[in-house]
Amino acid sequence: MKILIYGITDISYLIIKDLCSEHDIVLVDDYEELPQKFAKLDINFVSGSISDSSVLAGAGTAECGLFIACSRSDEANIVAVWAVSRFAKIEAVCFVSKMEYFKSIANDDFYSSEVGINHVLWPEESVVKEIFRMVSVPEAIYVDFFENGKARLFEYKIKEDSFLIDRALKDCSFPDETVMLALTRNGELFIPNGSTVLKKGDQPIFIGSPKGMSILARNLFFTKEDRIESAVIIGGGNIGFMLARMFESVGIKTKIIEKDRARCEFLSEKLSKTLVINASSSDSDMFEEEEIGEADAVINVTNSDETNLFCSVVAKQLGAGKVFARAGSDSMIPIFEKSGVDAALSPGLTILNELKNKIIKKDSSLLGIVARGQGKIFEVDVMPSFGGRRIMDLRIPCRAVIGVIRKKNRVVIPKGGTVLSAGDSMILFSKAEDSASVISYFKGE
Repeated sequence: MKILIYGITDISYLIIKDLCSEHDIVLVDDYEELPQKFAKLDINFVSGSISDSSVLAGAGTAECGLFIACSRSDEANIVAVWAVSRFAKIEAVCFVSKMEYFKSIANDDFYSSEVGINHVLWPEESVVKEIFRMVSVPEAIYVDFFENGKARLFEYKIKEDSFLIDRALKDCSFPDETVMLALTRNGELFIPNGSTVLKKGDQPIFIGSPKGMSILARNLFFTKEDRIESAVIIGGGNIGFMLARMFESVGIKTKIIEKDRARCEFLSEKLSKTLVINASSSDSDMFEEEEIGEADAVINVTNSDETNLFCSVVAKQLGAGKVFARAGSDSMIPIFEKSGVDAALSPGLTILNELKNKIIKKDSSLLGIVARGQGKIFEVDVMPSFGGRRIMDLRIPCRAVIGVIRKKNRVVIPKGGTVLSAGDSMILFSKAEDSASVISYFKGE
């Protein structure tokens, strides 16, 4: 698909870097020349105003299947969609950074009918949903659902007291209806085999039925201490505010630490069950005074990576249960994880997942990405030529795992002896660089 993108930003760089190998990307901005990191990507660049019809013509807008407006200005993005929609009929995605724009665009038909916005994406909302999902399944560091919840994907981190340490996979008794898809070790993702020995800090990724995944969590990863009943949110911006509202709705006892007094007054007015504390997160005494180490979860979501990193380290040292942090860029995530943070989330990466899963996936088989883009989960239909074959007899050209098979209305977590039938739909996992070869194999190409 040919995709037109407006705006030279960190978000557009992430999107382009991930999509340019499979899609024809045209980038428009009024920069005279591309910044160095963009110049290294396989894209076409058109310099000029996105509202100029000659620029849109030069960008080949009429041949594009998708337009993504992701400049730094919400207002410019809205105008850009309007201009493009007047030039050509094209599906349009508008990025926003302000809550008020997100609410108004998402709830007003004017923006879709008159302006031409088909999808509005707000990176901060994606971070909130991701953190809330992980808090809801506290023993996991990543959670995703497929087949309307009939198949669930959880990523765990093997702790120092886990009896899985130094065990080969063939000696581990994982429950029926679960499959280990991959393993991340020291930041590198790979597909393990039976002789792979698990180590402290490894992050295995499993997929399975709700029943199987519940048994897996209870038997291998979950303890009573993992249950999250209290949380401290450091940073009372949009992310902190939305998280507190969601925690209130499920009965999690919540505190918010916010340094701006006016913002604290706003939070106190809007939140009925959350304790709002006006204090600076750089004040080390505050952590002990507010008993941060006693919380089941500490979520650091200020706009400063340095502050979030400092608060995360202190919270861990004081004994907090789970510690989550907002990372300003994807390059910061490994630094957070090495400091002991249970999960660090970048708005850019979470919104990239949402963009691909909700919008671009209809042009491909992609269902999701994991391990910061190192692994891909995708869906492939079983061709007639594969009907009647057992999974163990397949000769896939590179390492891949079939995690789920949908047989009509039934979802199956397969084993080696599971027989494929024409018309079945498979959810597969592979490393990102191998996904195209795996898809080609199952399509008989």
